[in-house]
Parts: sequence; C-alpha cells; structure tokens
Amino acid sequence: SLVIAPARLQPKNEVRQGRCAVAMAQQRRGSSTFTHENTGMKITFLGGGNMAAALIGGLIERGFAPAAVQVIELGAALRTQLGERFGVRAVEAADAAALACDVLVLAVKPQQMRAALAPLAGRLDAQLVISIAAGLRLCDLARWLGTPAQPYARLVRCMPNTPALIGAGVSGLYADPSVDEAG
Repeated sequence: SLVIAPARLQPKNEVRQGRCAVAMAQQRRGSSTFTHENTGMKITFLGGGNMAAALIGGLIERGFAPAAVQVIELGAALRTQLGERFGVRAVEAADAAALACDVLVLAVKPQQMRAALAPLAGRLDAQLVISIAAGLRLCDLARWLGTPAQPYARLVRCMPNTPALIGAGVSGLYADPSVDEAG
C-alpha cells in the first residue's frame, strides 16, 4: 500500500496513512473508493510530460473522472494530445479553475521548476502540493510557491520510478511536518 509519512523518520509500525493513501490502497484491492465521485477530489498537474500522462492515465483507468483532472502545460501540441487522450481540461496557464483543486502535482523538470512556479507564488490556498521532480528540496519549493513572509507548507515530495510509466512503479514519499493525516 501507499504510505504518506511525516517528514521525521518513524518506526514502520508507527507510520500513519493519510486519507488519499488509504483510498489508493483500497483501489488496488479492487474497491472503487478512489474516484472523484467518492472523494470529491480535484487534481491539477503542472506539466503534462510522460510521468504526468502515466499518472493521469492510471487515475482515469481506475475510475477517477476526467472532469476532475486538469493539466497546465505550455506546449500546445501536448495540451491537445492530453485533452484528446484522456478527456481532461488542459490549459496553457494557471487560471482560477486550474487552481480550484485539492491537489496540485508538480510534474515539470527540476531545472524548469522555479520559473514554472513563479506565476503561482502566493496564489495557493490550502492545496496539497505533490512534487514528482527529482532533487528539489521542500524548503526551495516552499519559497517559490509562497510569499517572502510566508513560505508555502502543504508539500510532499514523491519519487516515482520509471516502471510507474507502465503502472508498475513504487513511489517514495516525504511530507512536510505540516501535512497531517487528512492530507
């Protein structure tokens, strides 16, 4: 099962599972609890490359409604492809609808992340932000997403591996201490 653990290390028997993690584990056991209809969750991806497409495909394949998934992608051809392939809303820039999400997945290359987050700085409310970009520290993401006076705190780093592209991967997660069991 997928486990979201707080930032501090804990013995295995003390790791807590969040609402999203429990729903995903149930989904793998054959339950259909992890859908937009059952969770009310809306997910926006910043970046629509291979890993984002694999994650979007996995969500939709397991019953998540395409209408509850959005993608912010600069490339026009990729936006069109994602919209046609998955039936999701794909936009060029972060508009109000794209930011009206529960979860924001940062799926851009690490070297492009700072510039990609600049238009979002100070615009997030209480979204859980999950970064799948390798090598970026939470403190940097917090500064880039927040304001100088208030860094953004609801952050999780996730490292999916290449088999995730075919739905067979394992992901390590690291959550900021401010992320609680409910996400």
